[in-house]
Amino acid sequence: MRSLAGRWLGPTAVKTPRTGSLVRLIRRKPAGTLRAEHQHPEHKELFDMAQKVKVILIDDLDGGEAAETVRFGLDGVDYEIDLSQEHAEELRGALSPYLGKARRVSAARSRARRTQSGGSGSSSGGSLTKVRAWAREQGYQIGDRGRVPQEIVEAYKAAH
Repeated sequence: MRSLAGRWLGPTAVKTPRTGSLVRLIRRKPAGTLRAEHQHPEHKELFDMAQKVKVILIDDLDGGEAAETVRFGLDGVDYEIDLSQEHAEELRGALSPYLGKARRVSAARSRARRTQSGGSGSSSGGSLTKVRAWAREQGYQIGDRGRVPQEIVEAYKAAH
C-alpha cells in the first residue's frame, strides 16, 4: 500500500487509464457492478465504471486450456465441446474419412426433415398427431403442442 496526501490506499484504489486520476472502487448491488470515487478532495463525485469479463475456455477432455469450441452433429443431435488445438485436430482427423464421403445438409433442410417426422424423433409407432387424437378419444388430457407423456405413448403402442 502507498500513501497519497496522508491517505492510505488499499488494493481497491486504482488509476484511471484515461485521466490517470486515482479512484477508489466501491462494490454495489446488484453484485458485479462497480462505482468509482475520486480520491482527490476537489473531485468527490461518483461515476459508473465499466466491467470487463474474460472468458477462459477449458478443454472438456483434460481440463487444460481450450483453444476453441467445436460443434458437430450425429444422429440428429447437435453437440458442442471445448477443445485444445491438439484435441480439436484429433477429432477432425477421426471424422475426416466419414466427412469426405458425407453430404452436407443445410439447417433448413434438417429442420424440415425433423418436422415431417412429427417432431424430434417420434418413436411412438405413429405420428404425434395420431397419438394425440387417440389419447383424446381415450379421455387423456393432452395439449396440441409439446412433449407427449411417456405413459400415453406406451398406452398408444399397446393399443395398436
